[in-house]
Amino acid sequence: MLTGVTSRLPIYQVLYSASLQDVSTLTTTLAKMDAIADGRPVLAVMDKGFFSTRNLNAMLHHTPTMPFLIAVPFTAGVATRMVASERKDIDRLQHTLVLGEDSLRAITKERACNAQHSLYTHVYYHALKAVTRREELYAQVTELKERVEADPASAKADATAQKYLIIRKSAHTSSGYTVNLREEVVAKELNTAGWLVIVSNQITDAKAALAIYRNKDVVEKGFLRLKVNLNLGTARRPQR
Repeated sequence: MLTGVTSRLPIYQVLYSASLQDVSTLTTTLAKMDAIADGRPVLAVMDKGFFSTRNLNAMLHHTPTMPFLIAVPFTAGVATRMVASERKDIDRLQHTLVLGEDSLRAITKERACNAQHSLYTHVYYHALKAVTRREELYAQVTELKERVEADPASAKADATAQKYLIIRKSAHTSSGYTVNLREEVVAKELNTAGWLVIVSNQITDAKAALAIYRNKDVVEKGFLRLKVNLNLGTARRPQR
């Protein structure tokens, strides 16, 4: 969906059934945006579902150059490497960013993407979200362990129990099973809790980049209004 920057009203929308990581979907979309914009400035703001190396290269080589901003999922090694490189130094007063009611940390660096291009990488750490996620996960896994200990046999078909717990038969317990935590799984899941990585070819300021990224919800609201107007009810939420 293409929206006005100041009006936040939808200008153009199109639906795709193909994979968001299919580069042909992206290049087709960029070409349509070029045609509709007719020389006026356009900023492409994309969620994590659009991220792939091929899509990134397609945007960097797009002619004419189009400013873009895209979140990087932690399934991509580049995102976890950026977090690892900033983890030791980011939680400092000098890196504090205040946006609305949120206080978080941010570090921006220009990094080489390939031989011809570099990107502005914005790495954010929200300590409150990290702690909240930790407490939620600790409580979830603790309650799960208690439930499985009460009925270990029922956990065989429980994917969540198998993910977080080690359940073994034992002749030395009254239940006939031992139940232990997979602490390394929990630790890995929390490794990126509270973190966000955004890259852009033109947005150099971390606060501006985050504000723009958060404002992408105008697209989702636009699709919701569209569905209501078309009487589509509770159709599946669109990818942005």
